[in-house]
Amino acid sequence: MTRRGRGLILLLYGVSGGVGLAWQVLWVRAFTPIFGVGLEAIAAVTASFMAGLAVGAVLAPRLLRRWGGLGSYARLELAVGIWGAALPWLLLLLAEPLVAMLASTGEGWLASLLRLSVASLLVGIPAAGLGATFPAVVAALRARDDPARVGLAYGLNALGAALGSLLAGLWLPFALGLRRGSLLLGGLGLAVGLAAWWLDRSEQADGSAPQPHGRPDRAEATVPGSLWALAALTGFTGLALEVSWSRLSAPVLARILGPGEQAFACVLAAVLLGIGLGGVLGRSSSMRAGRMLALLQLGLAATALATLEPVRALYLGAELVPLVEASLPLVPALFLGATFPLLSNELLAWGGDARAVGRLYAVNTAGAVLGSLLSGFLAIPQLGAQRWAVLMVGLVLLTALIGLLRDGARLAGALLAAAAIAALALALIFVPPVAGQRLATGVEQVVAALEGREATTLVVQDRRGDRTLISGGHRIRDGRGGEVNDHARRALVPTALHPRPRRVLAIGLGTGETARTFLDLDGVEELLVVELDERQPELLSWFGTGHILEDPRLELVTGDGRHLLRTRRETWDLIVVDAYGPEATPAFYSADFFGEARARLAPGGLLFVKLMPSALPDADTLASFLCTLFDSFPWSIFTYYDDGLSGLVGAHEAPVGALRADRIGAAAGSSDTLCDGVRLITDDRSAWLAPPDRPRPPGVLMDPWWYAQGHESDPPWRRDAERRQKQRGHRSK
Repeated sequence: MTRRGRGLILLLYGVSGGVGLAWQVLWVRAFTPIFGVGLEAIAAVTASFMAGLAVGAVLAPRLLRRWGGLGSYARLELAVGIWGAALPWLLLLLAEPLVAMLASTGEGWLASLLRLSVASLLVGIPAAGLGATFPAVVAALRARDDPARVGLAYGLNALGAALGSLLAGLWLPFALGLRRGSLLLGGLGLAVGLAAWWLDRSEQADGSAPQPHGRPDRAEATVPGSLWALAALTGFTGLALEVSWSRLSAPVLARILGPGEQAFACVLAAVLLGIGLGGVLGRSSSMRAGRMLALLQLGLAATALATLEPVRALYLGAELVPLVEASLPLVPALFLGATFPLLSNELLAWGGDARAVGRLYAVNTAGAVLGSLLSGFLAIPQLGAQRWAVLMVGLVLLTALIGLLRDGARLAGALLAAAAIAALALALIFVPPVAGQRLATGVEQVVAALEGREATTLVVQDRRGDRTLISGGHRIRDGRGGEVNDHARRALVPTALHPRPRRVLAIGLGTGETARTFLDLDGVEELLVVELDERQPELLSWFGTGHILEDPRLELVTGDGRHLLRTRRETWDLIVVDAYGPEATPAFYSADFFGEARARLAPGGLLFVKLMPSALPDADTLASFLCTLFDSFPWSIFTYYDDGLSGLVGAHEAPVGALRADRIGAAAGSSDTLCDGVRLITDDRSAWLAPPDRPRPPGVLMDPWWYAQGHESDPPWRRDAERRQKQRGHRSK
């Protein structure tokens, strides 16, 4: 193959990496309305994707024997492109029967098995195609002639994956939506496949293409077993550290990027960028393989420890810089990225070929799957992300020790073992299990910290004794700390519209104050509270609401509130969404969710969803939220109470309860002109909601909606602002 042909293959494989990672991100989003947003649902899709990569790498030799490297690569890209483009429409057809099946199984091992089975079929099959592309590209590049090409291909694919992660996490779903975005990615995949097909035909016409083999090459039988063990071990530790880094960085990024999935996309991109650069820069070395492996693992261990608290505070100072802190995993990822190409080069040196490299890739990926699942489901909730990362550093140092011993450097290995034991002992003593101190302000201290499967949850307290709950980076202040109980009003405002709600569904537990207020109201007979974080109830005692768990009228369910709404065939008088807001929980603000909630309202029932205009970036975004509400319910309003409480209200008919007319900022009937041409928010295409740099005065966004109702008086938010300014003036005197 010519040098130009190899360059084109590398370029195509880089694009393939971007498309493949973008597929993964989009597929997780596409399955969310069906599976839910919990870790178990996301893990079913992610694990199926990664397991598919491993299976594809194992099955690749059969394709290589039939079509050769480049021919197999072309066919795989064409098949995956068609499948990926069609998947969102396939999910549309399967959504209702799948939700019905999940409703019949309930939460438990049957539901988990169903999610995993569906994801394995719909995601695992195309992922297997993507996994088979690596050995196909290795064969097409004739890496046996020049092992450094493996590292170059691996690194460029990871660099493309980093770009794909950013595009799919921060742009594609908001600019195009899932379905049109899938068509775009499918088109790119088909273009890559067609280009590879053309190149394969050109090479065959020139007679320079390698011919497919009729039987497998058994040269890899002489490869030492320790090489396979190292591939599995480095895959395990690499993904375990990546999960830990995501848990540490996501809360830091949440304050500038919004939802956790956007923060995760940035962390993943940083890790992939490091892996890509490491693969490209470290693809060849004159050092012996064992010593080079030890050097890479020592660099990974040292820089991984530098990402933890309080180590990062030593060189970053007291000020929190979100983008810098979230990018810290890039440096250890450089060492991580150079590891697999090193193992692949050693495999080729022992006589292995593209098929053996594919099996090595499968073993490495299988270790990564195990590391990811064990970290998210068991290790991090039980040990804490930081302590788990320290233990993974111990495995990294063990890998370095194995590398030295394989090269016969026993003295260096003994010194490393002694130093590693001392370093790990110190790290376990001084590194707290749960990170979060840097999320507290300068006048706050962390008084409680818990690590759950879904998020890190903290309680911080300032010098006056006021407490704040921080979950996944989002802050919930104690509702009793101000002049009025803000959290209590989240129950009182919707109940003012419903004269006697008996059955209430509240999505979001928070500090427990909203649930306590519901239980204090006369007439509430059943209160179902859904909370995603299973450990958050343990912190209620810090806010004086722990006693609500003993109330027989309260049923507390752990899980995704929207998924519960779809799978439990009950109706409620009130459905109240007391989540963090659209910048953190966008699934509760789409036309799809409004339709699901409408179907679960009892006669006379209503939906209340908290929405604060000050958290929105511009007037067009506010219009999208309000017009989506107006389009979804026969009767709907946006009610303003003050800067701390505003909400979307929807019902089948006008409620009989009383609501102050001067507090209604928008109503459907007289807002038609403001909704002309406004894009509605759907599951397929949501709104980009990076939190603004500073809270915006409601008047900037809400004035047009107030005057569209025909009011001549000043809107309530302007009167409230004037009242607060006068109060501050009196206090200063």
